Amino acid sequence: MHKVFTKQDGLKLDYIDTMVYDDDGFIWLGGSSLDMREIINSDKKLSLQRFNGKTFHSIPLPKLKKPITNIRQLLKRSDGKFYVLGAMGSGNNFLLLFNPITTEFQEIEIVPNYPLPLQLSSIFQYQGEDYILYQIEQTITVAKLSEALEVETLFTYTDTETRFSIDEYTVFIPFKEFCLLGDNHLPVHYFNWDGTLLKKEPNTRRVNNKDGEGVRRYIDEYAIQDGITYIMLYRNPQLQYVNEKTMAIEPVGIANTRLSSQHLKISKDSKGNASWIASEGGTLSVQKLAPNTGFETHFKRDLFSSSEAFTTLSSDIAKELWIGRNKGELHYFQFPSQTVRTFLPDVEMRAIAALDKNTYIIATEMEGWYTLNLEDNSVAPFSISSGAIDIIPNSSRAIFKEGNTLWSNNGGHIIEIDIPTQEAKTYRHYPVLSMVKATDSTFIYGTNGYALMEFNKNTKEHTQLLDTKEYILYGLAINNAVCVAATNKGVITYNLISKEHRIYGSETLEDPFLLMATFHSEYGFLLGSRSGNIYHFDPIQKTFTTKYKDVFEAGIATLLFDEKLWWINTFNGVVAFNPNDQSITRYSEKDGFSHNETNRYSALDTGDGFLVGTIAGINYFDPKALTNETPDWKLHLLSLKNYNNKTNSLTTLQDRSQLDALQEIVLPQENKTLSLDFALSNNAGGKEHSFRYRLNDEDWVDIKEQQFISFPNLAAGNYILEIEALDFSGNRIGEPLRYSIYSKDFFYNQWWFYLLLLLAGFGIALYLLRQSSQKRKIQEQFSGALLVSQEEERTRIAKELHDSIGQQLTLIKRKAQTENKDEIAALSHKTLEEVRSISRGLYPAVLKQLGLSESIEQLILEIDEDTSLFCTAEIDNIDSYFSKEESLNFYRFIQECINNSLKHAEATNLLVQVKDLPKSILLQIKDNGKGFEVSEAIKNNSLGLKTLKERIRLLRGTMQIHSGPAKGTVINCEIPKK
Repeated sequence: MHKVFTKQDGLKLDYIDTMVYDDDGFIWLGGSSLDMREIINSDKKLSLQRFNGKTFHSIPLPKLKKPITNIRQLLKRSDGKFYVLGAMGSGNNFLLLFNPITTEFQEIEIVPNYPLPLQLSSIFQYQGEDYILYQIEQTITVAKLSEALEVETLFTYTDTETRFSIDEYTVFIPFKEFCLLGDNHLPVHYFNWDGTLLKKEPNTRRVNNKDGEGVRRYIDEYAIQDGITYIMLYRNPQLQYVNEKTMAIEPVGIANTRLSSQHLKISKDSKGNASWIASEGGTLSVQKLAPNTGFETHFKRDLFSSSEAFTTLSSDIAKELWIGRNKGELHYFQFPSQTVRTFLPDVEMRAIAALDKNTYIIATEMEGWYTLNLEDNSVAPFSISSGAIDIIPNSSRAIFKEGNTLWSNNGGHIIEIDIPTQEAKTYRHYPVLSMVKATDSTFIYGTNGYALMEFNKNTKEHTQLLDTKEYILYGLAINNAVCVAATNKGVITYNLISKEHRIYGSETLEDPFLLMATFHSEYGFLLGSRSGNIYHFDPIQKTFTTKYKDVFEAGIATLLFDEKLWWINTFNGVVAFNPNDQSITRYSEKDGFSHNETNRYSALDTGDGFLVGTIAGINYFDPKALTNETPDWKLHLLSLKNYNNKTNSLTTLQDRSQLDALQEIVLPQENKTLSLDFALSNNAGGKEHSFRYRLNDEDWVDIKEQQFISFPNLAAGNYILEIEALDFSGNRIGEPLRYSIYSKDFFYNQWWFYLLLLLAGFGIALYLLRQSSQKRKIQEQFSGALLVSQEEERTRIAKELHDSIGQQLTLIKRKAQTENKDEIAALSHKTLEEVRSISRGLYPAVLKQLGLSESIEQLILEIDEDTSLFCTAEIDNIDSYFSKEESLNFYRFIQECINNSLKHAEATNLLVQVKDLPKSILLQIKDNGKGFEVSEAIKNNSLGLKTLKERIRLLRGTMQIHSGPAKGTVINCEIPKK
């Protein structure tokens, strides 16, 4: 298993330089971020990050003299606290003590009141003591840190010959009689514990041999194993060791001790086991050092596109490894189980059969057959051909070995394979969905929506036993001539002798959708359903008994049996079920299986173990050796976020000493937001588990693998919140979290507040109505002014056209007539008439000459004469009721309505009526055009309709439009008299 966590998952570090477990198994990460470099002007602050397997939590670092730019070492002390060593820019180091429970930091002064930047080495642990080196000018001080943070100077050493800098490359290795120190600029020095220099290696800056040509000779990594201090020199693939007698670094004198790498880390897990992690060209390898045989490869895979610096962490290197890369990536590797062996890990499995004691035929769904040798763990393709044609069998539901012959199916063919030659004969009829051996000469097979069939090996004939067009026959089992079929609609039984059959459906079975059938000499017929039920069927009594119900309702794929247990292979793990006491233990990927979903038709008891196929690989295990590990899991609250009245803001509490003591949570009425983050201890690898919660003993809310709960606005009241963690089998892990929550009520739940609210609402409504009225008046004034301005501009343009362009055209026309230029004269006349027409359209001068009523009649007469529209007018004299501006608006309204009929309506008849009624003027304009959807025009904010409405509003009138597709248009207006 390989998981990768990045910024999308909450990781905020671009460079992961150090990782450590706390006492609860949570991972802490330190490093640096590109946004918080010394050369970047940023307000962001670097944080430590805690990772629980799903969620990253950031713990802000304290404010020091300068901004913190890097954390290069996190080292856990015996009391569970961490040393935090980092830098505030270049060459300015600091050291803190951090409590991962309270999240409190304490600054450690290595040299009290020292005003200049201090250079510090990493901290080194030896026999329960903590050592640190620091540099002032050219003097190195070796000191010991006590648990009380007292700094005890052991000795100092001044070197004026070499330019060096104590930093992360500095190595200090304590021994009983002496100590060793050096770095990438300082050659290795040997001192006794009073500071006497015993030996110094030559200041060789370059190594001129095949194992390190062109690189400095300095210690890259070291580890103590079996009392020997092993060393890897930088870019030197040969493993070295420290000869304590001669005080020299020498090559290890056994075979297989070369390890080529571009980047190397030696990782010690929580059990003290060391592994050598090498990265070269994107290939990652994990090596173990055996005392007599050298390096042994535990894991090797091409994983990365390039080789980058990294850091490592592991609780058990035989099982898992964490790698933090300098690319903002945290990688988790779960190594293959030593108990469960996996073969063909990326292939979907089907039928399995034994060839001999150690060799098995493995059928895949679509990629043919393979042979698997469990003695040497080898896998090889089993090639099948028919003459010159290669056959790649697919969907093989069963394989039967008889002497040197294999019988199976390939899709819709029964196939007969000669094992020595691997030559096949095929007998096609209908796609096989399930298959069992009935007698020495016959097979029974099931189909999808066709029939229950029999195949005779001797005659090679297919015979229909029973029409099953309405059924899908997923599984078959047979005993004493009774064939039992598991189908999508229940059970079909067929007697091979009497030919009688019977069907049992939903009236008998709780879940009639069945996926598998098998027969066991002790337990009889057993059938597995889609929802995880296993039924026992008694063919004599014709009864069904439910033997097992899966807690996750996972479909049943296959069944295997040992002396006491049923091994139920489901679509969600392998279940060891004891039918006597009903106990279950569920196994999954965390226990080494290649996939949680096992596959139908794919299980075999080899006698020494079980072969179980999944949708991604086949697994082999000894059921007696399989154990379900129960880690020391405990559910912890890691973060609480709610509103703080004192700061008037949402605050996050991450002090676990307070969180562990928490019993009651009070939510103020101002903000009832509540968010809780929680996790299981010792589960950073993210093994399968789920969570659920409930309030006040109500139904549990399943949140699956989500490790937080948020209540955006928890209703006022008193609650009891319970949070539980469940393992893969659905069993509760440890003790649940339980908190009392008091969500305070607002004052507005009082009667007087509702009265006040009602009065306030009434006042606001009045204010809004007034504002709306004022806004409407302003809009109306603006619209009216806009129309007036438009008419004034039209009048000006009409006058200009008449007085200027019109006169010029008249002169041109007369001159052309004088000079007998008839063509120019005619063109000038035509243009002059068009200009006059435009001028009249811009300003109807007839209003002054004829009055409103006759102007309307004249307009309609011109339309009737100049267009194909047949117009009828019934106009009463209304001149006395309107002012000059109102007459123009009324005239324009009629003009625009007629234009609309001409341009858009495709009408042939038009009626205009103006009636002088006792109290009002009634205007009706009616055409027989194609009409339109009035609501759509209003919805689309038609400018034409808005203009018409505004003109009628200026006349204090009302307008109604009746229209529809193919129904014509009628416009009715009523204008009150003054």
